[in-house]
Amino acid sequence: MNDPSPDLLPVPVPRRRGRPPKVRHSPALNALRHGILSTDPVLPEIESLADWDAHLAGEVEALNPVGDLELVLTHRIALNLWRLNRLIGFERHALRPSDYYLKELTRLQRGLAGASVRLDRNFPTSSIELVQRYEAHLHRMFLKDLHELEALQSRRRGDPTPLARVEFN
Repeated sequence: MNDPSPDLLPVPVPRRRGRPPKVRHSPALNALRHGILSTDPVLPEIESLADWDAHLAGEVEALNPVGDLELVLTHRIALNLWRLNRLIGFERHALRPSDYYLKELTRLQRGLAGASVRLDRNFPTSSIELVQRYEAHLHRMFLKDLHELEALQSRRRGDPTPLARVEFN
């Protein structure tokens, strides 16, 4: 399932003067380098295929889809939840204090002999804003798919389904 097609495998490019051939990867594999935007559910060397399979099986069991459309929506819901959980680790990494910050804080605390010291962090706000926007996007997609699945399941059972839903955040 995760095996790349033969046209995506690295292709050696011949080089002159006895140098070893340079290997070029297909641009289609670039998403693997940019984990948050990857379309593959599992990032190699970071996440486990067994964890993804267990997550997907749990979502399928919990949502109990009937038919292909409900199954597709269930897969989309599972993928969005997987990506939202992936963001937790990214945020934890991006927001942790740098070694320089911790050294400066320690130096200031020692120099002021126990006085209260507040050292403000300067975060790259554009990066954090992008992550927050992406998280909001994933959350909206998750809710949209979940509501569509609930409406399909209600129609299948013969229950009335609302034409519109209003979300308050």
